[in-house]
Formats: sequence, structure tokens, C-alpha cells
Amino acid sequence: MALADLLSFREVTIGLFTFLVFAALAFVYQRKRRLPAFDAQLLFWGLIARLLSGIAFAMAHVFVLARSDSFRYYQCITDMWEAWWESPQMGLEQFWAEAGSQVLPLEVYFAHWSTLTVIKAGTLVSLLTFNSYWALTFSFGTFAFGGLWAMFRGFCRIFPQYKKVLGISLIFFPSVLFWGSGLMKDPLVLGLLGWWVYSWLNLIVFQRRFWISVLILLVTTLLIAIIKVYILYGLLIATLVMLMVWGWKQWVHLPILWLYGMGTALVCLIILTTPDLGFRFVIHQQWHVEQVALRNPFSYYSLGDISGGWSGILPKIPPAIWVSFFRPYPWETDISAMSLYALESFLLLGITIWLVGRMVVSRNWTRLFRNTVWTFCWSFSLSVATVLGLYTYSFGTMARYRILILPLYCVLLLFIYTSTQKENPGISENFPAENG
Repeated sequence: MALADLLSFREVTIGLFTFLVFAALAFVYQRKRRLPAFDAQLLFWGLIARLLSGIAFAMAHVFVLARSDSFRYYQCITDMWEAWWESPQMGLEQFWAEAGSQVLPLEVYFAHWSTLTVIKAGTLVSLLTFNSYWALTFSFGTFAFGGLWAMFRGFCRIFPQYKKVLGISLIFFPSVLFWGSGLMKDPLVLGLLGWWVYSWLNLIVFQRRFWISVLILLVTTLLIAIIKVYILYGLLIATLVMLMVWGWKQWVHLPILWLYGMGTALVCLIILTTPDLGFRFVIHQQWHVEQVALRNPFSYYSLGDISGGWSGILPKIPPAIWVSFFRPYPWETDISAMSLYALESFLLLGITIWLVGRMVVSRNWTRLFRNTVWTFCWSFSLSVATVLGLYTYSFGTMARYRILILPLYCVLLLFIYTSTQKENPGISENFPAENG
């Protein structure tokens, strides 16, 4: 898609109108709900930042990336949108068709359920916005923001006195803001993840809004499983490890639950890491990705040979986690865009070392394994980081993929920070949380 297409009168008009509509809805919502001053400002300016970031995202794909997945998604959405206008019957047939169906255009994105689901979601939006790229970008970015806002509201009930740090880290984290604002899979899954966590907190921790939370959990679980199944595996492992921790504390009364949680978590971990048991795509593309990445050595990393089942995978898990969060280092890249990503990773490493050091000195590190919400955050972050590190092999791709683990990792860092304070907020280590 050329710059002239993005700056056409039609695109600019529809895009500007969509921008103003979303901004007006945010303003009306915060006035109607009578949000506190900080919450209202975070809602309005966080959404504005997300929409502006969507513009930057598109411009970066025009001037920096010759091959853009975002523009390929838009072309596929355009094909399905045109089918609707040429023949509503054909549009319905394509919309309800399965991946790889003959009624769909001959494009690889129509051959897989994950990409086809994104195309169908975009088609629904395009029918309301006259198939404007800007409107699609703003809609996907707004959906991602809505999920992060829901996550923020949920964790605010646990950290009411740290809401400023929590809000800024969740809403304005640089890479999450940039990569979570365009027409891609990632903003859609980011929004789904936010709503999943919000509903999980309502059900497990706060025990409120039962039926609506169950409905949201079911819908988001289904969509996450279709679009990015490894995120669902991470959520499942985190929930089961949390149940295992709870069962450990209630060992006398709940030995069966503890054994069930431990066994199921072990099975899920095997599925995640063993290519012969159903998660083959995490491993089988290693050679191909390495060959492609070698064309640009400044965006490539290697973990070495990971063949041979458990004996090859287990030693690679720690470096896979490390590279997902803390690399590339500033001296590993000479590309300006990658330098910003490297600086962000380096700062994240420094903050992590500082907070973990304080936690060890204060002798509160055992709380990571005793508090159920803490357990959920670190087990999800580490399990998904393992998959990303073993699968990606490209720093550029990692910058986009890891936005799905950064929100809960930021919450984990906030947990660690609060554990070192003299005036600890008294987060319950029971299940569910008593102070919810």
C-alpha cells in the first residue's frame, strides 16, 4: 500500500471521522462513569496515544518495511469486503467458510484459521467504515486499548495506591503502545488477553459479576485458541500452577486438587516444549527462520541446536526466557529502529535486576510462590517467554510478539516492588484474595 493511498481524500476523511468518534466516546464514557481525575486522564490520553501510535505504525510500514503483514491483511479484507458488495450471498458464504475453502480467494492468509479469523473480524469493521485502512487501524488499536484498560481496572482493586505506576506501565509501555496499535493479529489478541485477565480476576479473586465474566472467558478463550493458541496454553499453565500453589497450602484438605494441578501443568508444559506431542510449530521452523534471519545478522539470535527432545530443549529454556525479555543488548544492533527496542530491553533488565535484588535483600522472595496472583503472573510470563524464545529467532519479530507478555510482567514487577515496601499493601496470599 503506497503513501498516496493512505493520504487519499477518502482515507483521510474516514480516518479522521473515526478518530474523532473514538475520542468522543472515551470522553463521554469518563464523564458518564464519573471516573477519578487520574483515571479519566489515563482513559482519554491513553486512547489518543493509541490512535496516534496507529498512525506511526502505518507510516513505519510504508517507509521502513517493504513487506508488511498489515497491508496484506488489508488486501485480504478488501477482497472479502468487495465480495459482500458484489453479492451479499457470496459475502455470507465467504464469511462462514472454513479456512482453505474453495469459495475463498487464493491467498495464504485465507488458508489458516488464525489469519482468517483476523480477516473476518476486519471485514465486520470494514462493512461499517467503508473499508478504510485508517478506520481498521484505529478500531484494532482501540480494541487492544479496551483490553488493557479492563486489565488496569482489575489490578487497581489490588494496587489502589499504585494506580499511577500501574496505569502508565500498562497503557504507555513503548513497544506495547506501538505494536498494539495496527491492523495485525497482535492488537486483537492483546485486547482479548486483557478481557480474559479481567474476567479471571472477577471470578477467581474478587468473586463478582459471575455470569458476564464466564461469558467473556468463554468467548475470549475460543478466539485466543484460534488466533494464537500458545497464549492460551500459557494462560492454562498459569491457572493450573496457581491451583497447585493453592492446593499445596491446603494440602491436608485438598490433596487431589494439588495432584491434579501438578499433573495437568506438567502435561501442558510437555505439549508446549516437545515437538512430537502437538506443538511442533514451535520447533520445526528453526532451520528456515535461521536461514532467513542470516540475511540480516543484526536482527538474528541463535540458541543453538534444540533437536533431540527434552535433552535438547531443557538447556535452552533459560536463554529463551532471557532473550524474550532482555535482548537485544544496545551493542547487538546498529539499526536505528532496533536501537530503540534494545534500549527498552536494557532498561527493563536494569529495573528487573534492581527490584529482584531488593526483594532478595528484604527476604520476601518466597512470596512469589505463595501468593496466587503473583504465581499466575510469573508462570504465564515465563511459559510464554519460553515459547517465544524457542520459536522466533528474530529480534524484530520478537519485538512484536512479546507485547502479549509485557503487561502481566509489568504487574509482576509491581508486585515485587510492593513486597519491598515498609507499608506493604497487604495483598492476600489466600485464594481468593481477601482484600478484593
